[in-house]
Amino acid sequence: MTIDDKYVYRFEEGKAQGDASLFELLGGKGAGLAEMARLGMPVPPGMTLTTEACRSYLDQGFFPEGMEIQVRKGIAWLELKTGRGFGLPENPLLVSVRSGGASSMPGMMDTVLNLGISEEVVEGLARQTGDRRFAYDCLRRFVQMYASVVMDVDDALLEEVLVGHRQARGFEHDSELSWEDLRDISESMRLKVVEQTGRDIPRGPYGQLWGAVEAVFRSWNAPRAKFYRSQHAMTGGWGTAVNIMTMVFGNLGEDSASGVAFSRNPSTGEAQPYGEFMVGTQGEDVVGGRRQPGPLSLAEEEEGGPESMQRLMPGPYEALCECMERLEVNYRDVQDVEFCVERGKFWMLQTRAAKRTGQAAVRIALEMCEEGLIDEKEAILRVDPKLHIERALHRQIAGTPGEALAYGQAASPGAACGEVALSSEQAARRSSEGADVILVRPMTSADDVEGLHAAVGVLTQQGGLTSHAAVVARGIGTPCVCGVQALRIDEEARGFYLAGEFFEEGETITIDGGSGQVFGEALKLKEPQITGNLETFLNLADRYRRLEVRVNADSAAEAEGARKLGAEGVGLCRTEHLILESAEAVRAMRQVLLTNDWDVREKGLEELVTYQRHELAQIMRAMDGLPVMVRLLDPPAHEFLPRTRAGRKSVAEVLGLSEEAVKWRVEALEETNPMLGFRGGRLAMVYPQLYEAQVQAIVEASRQVEDEGVRTGVEIAIPMIADPGEAQHLSAVVHDAVARHLYGMTRDTDVKVGVMVEVPRAAMLAGELALEADFFSFGTNDLTQLMWGMSRDDASRFIDAYREQGVLTEDPFEIIDRGGVGQLMRKAIRQGRLVHPQLTIGVCGEHAGEPTSIRFFEALNLDYLSVSMFRIAGARLAAAQAFIAEGKSARYGEAWRGEQTPMRRQGGGES
Repeated sequence: MTIDDKYVYRFEEGKAQGDASLFELLGGKGAGLAEMARLGMPVPPGMTLTTEACRSYLDQGFFPEGMEIQVRKGIAWLELKTGRGFGLPENPLLVSVRSGGASSMPGMMDTVLNLGISEEVVEGLARQTGDRRFAYDCLRRFVQMYASVVMDVDDALLEEVLVGHRQARGFEHDSELSWEDLRDISESMRLKVVEQTGRDIPRGPYGQLWGAVEAVFRSWNAPRAKFYRSQHAMTGGWGTAVNIMTMVFGNLGEDSASGVAFSRNPSTGEAQPYGEFMVGTQGEDVVGGRRQPGPLSLAEEEEGGPESMQRLMPGPYEALCECMERLEVNYRDVQDVEFCVERGKFWMLQTRAAKRTGQAAVRIALEMCEEGLIDEKEAILRVDPKLHIERALHRQIAGTPGEALAYGQAASPGAACGEVALSSEQAARRSSEGADVILVRPMTSADDVEGLHAAVGVLTQQGGLTSHAAVVARGIGTPCVCGVQALRIDEEARGFYLAGEFFEEGETITIDGGSGQVFGEALKLKEPQITGNLETFLNLADRYRRLEVRVNADSAAEAEGARKLGAEGVGLCRTEHLILESAEAVRAMRQVLLTNDWDVREKGLEELVTYQRHELAQIMRAMDGLPVMVRLLDPPAHEFLPRTRAGRKSVAEVLGLSEEAVKWRVEALEETNPMLGFRGGRLAMVYPQLYEAQVQAIVEASRQVEDEGVRTGVEIAIPMIADPGEAQHLSAVVHDAVARHLYGMTRDTDVKVGVMVEVPRAAMLAGELALEADFFSFGTNDLTQLMWGMSRDDASRFIDAYREQGVLTEDPFEIIDRGGVGQLMRKAIRQGRLVHPQLTIGVCGEHAGEPTSIRFFEALNLDYLSVSMFRIAGARLAAAQAFIAEGKSARYGEAWRGEQTPMRRQGGGES
């Protein structure tokens, strides 16, 4: 970078040097300010320091050459525009310094307001405005913000100064403090800063400014910001822009205010302006939750509550609604805006795409499509499969609960039940131990980000619908109730009072983020269903989807639930799970593995057939003619064996053997590396009777169900195949068993036999395997482990280190490794379909439900995905988005889906 590089972009009402398209350079906030200015909206004059300047600073440790000169010229321009002087006591210019990355990270990074003020300047501000209390309130806010953000002083220490002074004066609210109180508080905070850091807050305006700019740049790498980006899969080294803007003041008396608004309700999606405002405050007060804000419109006023902006400030209210309407049309998306009213004059301070709940995202997409703002494809692409669809399926309280113990603001929908955690650290710790946790706080801040992500629900004493807790909870799909007046937290007692009843940390409560209710007990929750707008939206998505979506199901209950969520068959039924769920089946399996007595082994096999036939028949009934792919036994033999002395003794009694003989046999079956050992097809090479018995159960279950008049679509998969000869041998075993047990049937039952492609060697020899198979099913979990030479269970210990150091950008166990595993899949598909054009190919690993991976699978022209039950809806949408992204039309999608049978799609070459 050179001195000629441009680092500063200016904006003012009516014109700007940037626009919305420059969001990567100017950050979301800077690009939004430039766009509003360009549209002629009332935006205070200001400038944006680019993300390139931030990256340069983070790389070198100092500002890039030329940046400081450009900033000083920008300040001179602001002085000219406002008629004020930066640091000039007689007529001071104050500015705000705010961060703004390319992607929105609400509340994660840093802001400093009222910069340029000092003990020398404050009296000039008082004369300028005619309000000494306001001037000293600005000074107090600046000292507290600057100390916390720039000098890393714990804000709790500064808050203690404020609260202590207020209590000493016998006041309940900050608004009761006089200018003398605020002056004394500011000085006490300064002394606290010196005590903590050994340094004073700079008095000169440029000293303050450079410190604030550096702090904002550094905040890009703050732990909370990095954690937020990792949780939201935000990769790349964009850095943050810095927005320096002339201060406008919402705390200049009764004709001034600050607020946050949305062009549509971000919780429900209703097409009405939604938000909150507070008279006589600065913006941080609204989202901070220390005072109860008022609603925007008359319709939202509640008896005994604050009056609305529409009532108190009708002119600014109309200006706000007009701006939001124009912005929504301009961006064709719901906008989240910040605004200020200074002595009756309305100002816009920010606009960005609104974070929204899944429920709202779906409704907004459908209604904007109906309104003609966006088309069907864009409506489909606007909704996030994971964030909006999977999390839109919130659990609800089952039945009719008793009277709620307390009520608050319904900030983010869904019900949650869990143990109370009073700190983010406790929430993260207990969540990592497997507990469902509800985070209970007076209010939340950016420092609570880890706890907010760990919790299944959030409950706060303070704050409204636009508070930090509400915004973050809605963004991550977590149920949240805010502003519960009956809640009082007692940190010393490690508990809280709710409507007078005391609860200790660790006790269980239930919250309903859709109604704002809080219950002091564990209530039963019911699983979600696809109805209403969500059903309409997913049906729309299905018109643009080619990939079939099946479910991984090991029980009739899962299969029935999956049908309700739109599953088009079972893509993986793990027969070992059927066995492990039943003590009787496990005992029968042990008889097969631990005895050399053929009669005892035969009896065990008969019991396995009886049990599995019953379970599989139930799954086939639930699928009602849709395909059911049953994977034959896959895990190592030792998983079925007794691990304790008591278990071995019990088995010995059943088998009529000595305990020592059972122990010896168990030890003989133990393995050094079970994952690569005696499992899958290798079991059947030694014990072919195991697979023969399983095939008997599958075929008899199919016959039984078809005799009831229900069609079945049976597919049998042989797992852990590595060699074409192995596939040929075991396929013959399966086909022979199928033929034996289908003998005499009058119905035309077609049983497909295929192989799991999960060993790299099998993928390399796919052309030969395809000669023996009706279908391939990629098991990408094992395929990834074997390609990378790492265990999925252990990789979490070091994968994060690889990502932090830039070696990996993605976890290959979460998102398919397109360069390695993906290329092997591409080769296998090409070879398989070359020799077997009608070969059906699916994928059933965890990657099958992940949107980025689904895009890759669409490009590979796979036939189906098989996912866990609660990823079905998200996979349906992700498959439609992948279809659109590949440039295919809805008409093609409908034709493709309409002409194929549930059993087999007509294959075709790889795209």
